[in-house]
Amino acid sequence: MEILRKGALISTLLFMTGCQFSDLDFEMPNLDFEMPDLSLGLTSQTDKARFFLASTFVQGADGFCIDRTSSRLASGFAVLAPCALVADDGELPPHPALITIQMGAAGSASLQGAEASALDALTGALPLADRSDILETVIQDASVLIHYRVSAANTIDGLSNELWRALADVDGRLATVAMYSYNDAPLSVDDGRRLLSQTVDILRNANR
Repeated sequence: MEILRKGALISTLLFMTGCQFSDLDFEMPNLDFEMPDLSLGLTSQTDKARFFLASTFVQGADGFCIDRTSSRLASGFAVLAPCALVADDGELPPHPALITIQMGAAGSASLQGAEASALDALTGALPLADRSDILETVIQDASVLIHYRVSAANTIDGLSNELWRALADVDGRLATVAMYSYNDAPLSVDDGRRLLSQTVDILRNANR
């Protein structure tokens, strides 16, 4: 975990290519941003940040902090990473990961009763090279999860080639979540599914 301790993380993160979900009234964001040094943007492990300068919040699991420098909270976009990296202090959580959350506009929630269509749309939005290496898909109440291996052309230095994504209705908004594990501490299938589901649950609870 020495690389993680030194904060030797990615310099660029592509969240999701712009894709239109024909079955859902939602356009996937196209975000390309430079990720600064995660030793900046210190937050506490119980911190809760406000999206859109409104009453919509983001919060991570225990041991995860919001990197305010990399996040675009006024636009509904947040980056979460282990507090040990964001704050350069404390212990790593049992299952470290890099997580991004994009919150949609008010009224964009559209998964309730349309989960199967959403999963088809999410799968169809993947690059062609990645669609043949899907490891798991999960349909839950007003949310869908997908876990797949990223092709060599889409891998990011320092991160595993396995990626988890979720779509979820959160307080009337459609949230998209992406989660990468680190090469030094790859997540198992079960641990990744639990952490992604937990992230969605915490996001919902923060907005009740």
